[in-house]
Amino acid sequence: MGSPKARYAGFFFFGIVVGVLSALSGMGGGFLIVPFLLALGYTNLTAPPTSLTAVLILASAALIGDAARGHVDYITGCSLAAGCVVGAQIGSRLIRKVPTHTFQKIFSVVLFLLAAYLVLTTVLPLLETVAHKQTEDPPHLSSFLISHVLVGIGIGILASFVGLGGGFVIVPYLLYRGFDPELATGTSFLAVIGNSLSSIYVHVKKKAEVDFIGAVCIGVGGIGGTQAGEAILPYIPGLEFKRGFGVLLAALAVYVFLRKPKPRSTAPSP
Repeated sequence: MGSPKARYAGFFFFGIVVGVLSALSGMGGGFLIVPFLLALGYTNLTAPPTSLTAVLILASAALIGDAARGHVDYITGCSLAAGCVVGAQIGSRLIRKVPTHTFQKIFSVVLFLLAAYLVLTTVLPLLETVAHKQTEDPPHLSSFLISHVLVGIGIGILASFVGLGGGFVIVPYLLYRGFDPELATGTSFLAVIGNSLSSIYVHVKKKAEVDFIGAVCIGVGGIGGTQAGEAILPYIPGLEFKRGFGVLLAALAVYVFLRKPKPRSTAPSP
């Protein structure tokens, strides 16, 4: 991508695009960041931790805003985060045992399922609002916390393996447990932060070459893009956009599945 300045400027503007699309689709940005990095020659050892570093920046900024608006359930978020921390330790180690082409196949399947879910929520709106009322006799708090931790472990394994924050699973899970969409989204950021930090720690400990500068550029650009996306959101036809975006993700999944990885073992040097 030319000189280091030009390359990282490109990362910044890509981050803006990620932020806009994330705000409009209601989904995180990792599902776009990982394919972008793979296309540049990053591998299964460098793309996921670099993506998660950018996701960490985006999730931290979003958490501050949602916390100020009172859209965070700290008990639920911290219990999910605890599970994600444990799961990320597993997933981040598992990814080191598979070659890049296998990683691409697994990631493309996850991306395709994500695209299918996005389209289905426009056809079956109940998928977004199921179980929005609590049961009359809810389970004891301890059983809720245990279930959150166990679910968090599973999410942490999957999300850290594919380089995503995990919000794509956490939010639907919280909606199912009776959370309203705003509270589910705000609470999910705590778990995403826990998953990202734990995974990044493993990769750094294993001496993976994480592109922190590139990740910061994407993250900072993403914060600005999110603000822009939220500003234009009222003027965008939501259902039509989600359907089109779901089709785009499905096409991206096919691209990642068919793409032959470049013979590169580390992050591209500046």
